[in-house]
Amino acid sequence: MPHPHRFRSRPALALVLCAAAAAPASAAVDVVVDAKTLTDLLSAMVPPSAALDLTPDNRVTLKIEDVRVTGFDPAAENGGHILAALRLEVPELGLKLPVEPRLSLHLSEKDGRRLCYLQFERVMLPVPLAGPLDIATLLPRIPVPADEINAIETARGAFQVRTRLAGTEIRSAAVNFRFDILVSPLPAQP
Repeated sequence: MPHPHRFRSRPALALVLCAAAAAPASAAVDVVVDAKTLTDLLSAMVPPSAALDLTPDNRVTLKIEDVRVTGFDPAAENGGHILAALRLEVPELGLKLPVEPRLSLHLSEKDGRRLCYLQFERVMLPVPLAGPLDIATLLPRIPVPADEINAIETARGAFQVRTRLAGTEIRSAAVNFRFDILVSPLPAQP
């Protein structure tokens, strides 16, 4: 006859193993993005134009073309800067000129979801009769995918996979994005 404690521990052990198998699993993944890859991404993510109100009655259009990443400055404020070059056109003022903006990455959270965006930190625009004007705060933020939830079907059932941006680091030759990956079983559908 089995020992009474052993007999009782088998169902408890089986229950613990089943609970462990159904518990969410997590991992962290680093994605390192170099200047060329980031240039390709920004070319698709940066809006082609933005409206700029100089005065309540005077609006101009900023056309943004040929965006490319030229380097990284990890020692700059706000956790470092991405150095870029682009061509900016203001048709209403007859301006078409190259500019060298700096961009920073910002993480925040809203309603339990992670948000990330690139923000222009410095974009100097030479304005006739007024001198250079930093228009960085007038340009739109560029959203970066930061919190995605997907359902996948596997041989073991349906699972929810959540990739959540945990942090960023601007390095001297690339940007490092650290994602937490959380996998959990989806409840069975009736």
